[in-house]
Amino acid sequence: HPANVVDTTGCGDGFRAGLLHGLCEGHPMEKALQIACWAGAKTSEFLGSHGTLVMAEEGRGEASC
Repeated sequence: HPANVVDTTGCGDGFRAGLLHGLCEGHPMEKALQIACWAGAKTSEFLGSHGTLVMAEEGRGEASC
Protein backbone atom coordinates (compact mmCIF):
# COMPACT_ATOMS: atom_id res chain seq x y z
CA HIS A 1 0.00 0.00 0.00
CA PRO A 2 1.42 3.38 -0.94
CA ALA A 3 2.09 5.75 1.94
CA ASN A 4 3.45 9.23 2.51
CA VAL A 5 6.16 8.03 4.88
CA VAL A 6 7.04 10.37 7.73
CA ASP A 7 8.37 7.93 10.35
CA THR A 8 8.57 4.14 10.42
CA THR A 9 8.30 3.91 14.22
CA GLY A 10 5.58 1.41 15.08
CA CYS A 11 4.97 0.08 11.57
CA GLY A 12 5.44 -3.52 12.71
CA ASP A 13 3.05 -2.93 15.58
CA GLY A 14 0.53 -1.43 13.16
CA PHE A 15 0.89 -4.45 10.88
CA ARG A 16 0.29 -6.87 13.76
CA ALA A 17 -2.67 -4.85 15.01
CA GLY A 18 -4.19 -4.83 11.53
CA LEU A 19 -3.69 -8.58 11.20
CA LEU A 20 -5.34 -9.25 14.55
CA HIS A 21 -8.18 -6.88 13.69
CA GLY A 22 -8.80 -8.66 10.40
CA LEU A 23 -8.77 -12.09 11.99
CA CYS A 24 -10.97 -11.00 14.90
CA GLU A 25 -13.47 -9.60 12.41
CA GLY A 26 -13.64 -13.04 10.81
CA HIS A 27 -11.90 -12.19 7.55
CA PRO A 28 -10.00 -14.92 5.69
CA MET A 29 -6.21 -14.76 6.04
CA GLU A 30 -5.69 -13.06 2.66
CA LYS A 31 -8.03 -10.18 3.58
CA ALA A 32 -6.58 -9.97 7.10
CA LEU A 33 -3.10 -9.60 5.56
CA GLN A 34 -4.37 -6.85 3.25
CA ILE A 35 -5.70 -4.99 6.28
CA ALA A 36 -2.39 -5.58 8.07
CA CYS A 37 -0.40 -4.15 5.15
CA TRP A 38 -2.69 -1.12 5.00
CA ALA A 39 -2.38 -0.54 8.76
CA GLY A 40 1.41 -0.89 8.70
CA ALA A 41 1.69 1.55 5.81
CA LYS A 42 -0.77 4.00 7.40
CA THR A 43 1.24 3.96 10.63
CA SER A 44 4.25 5.33 8.74
CA GLU A 45 2.33 8.51 7.92
CA PHE A 46 2.52 9.74 11.54
CA LEU A 47 5.48 11.13 13.45
CA GLY A 48 6.44 8.92 16.39
CA SER A 49 4.33 6.31 18.06
CA HIS A 50 0.61 6.80 18.65
CA GLY A 51 -2.07 4.85 20.48
CA THR A 52 -4.97 4.54 18.06
CA LEU A 53 -5.25 3.74 14.38
CA VAL A 54 -8.73 4.20 13.00
CA MET A 55 -9.65 1.48 10.54
CA ALA A 56 -11.20 4.05 8.20
CA GLU A 57 -10.92 1.80 5.16
CA GLU A 58 -13.59 -0.46 6.62
CA GLY A 59 -15.65 2.33 8.17
CA ARG A 60 -15.89 0.46 11.46
CA GLY A 61 -14.23 2.90 13.81
CA GLU A 62 -11.31 1.98 16.03
CA ALA A 63 -9.79 -1.45 15.75
CA SER A 64 -11.01 -3.68 18.56
CA CYS A 65 -11.56 -7.36 19.14
